[in-house]
Amino acid sequence: RRVTREDVMCVASGVNSPVLAARTAALSPGERSFLYHLAERSLAGDDMMAGAVYEEMQDYVAAGKTTCHNRLQRLADAGIIDLISTGKGHEVLLRYPPGEIFAACAGDLVPPK
Repeated sequence: RRVTREDVMCVASGVNSPVLAARTAALSPGERSFLYHLAERSLAGDDMMAGAVYEEMQDYVAAGKTTCHNRLQRLADAGIIDLISTGKGHEVLLRYPPGEIFAACAGDLVPPK
């Protein structure tokens, strides 16, 4: 039997990550809000291409492409997302399940001391 993405997501959804908690604690409130919206998009199965993320971001934040790019890059640098270069742009992939991201952004996970 091959391990599928669903198998991995099912197992990963039960894991609370102190690393994610520490990484999100280091983000600004705007970056955490942006990350939360990315998790919502992922959970809903929405388009996760950087351009689509930017278009949707304009609905809730008055920010330009540079701000969106900087936030995506900051999240990638923090190890929370991956930006995968495709022929059509960059795809945003979450490194953690959306549920863990929701909890970390809401402060439900306490970062280690």
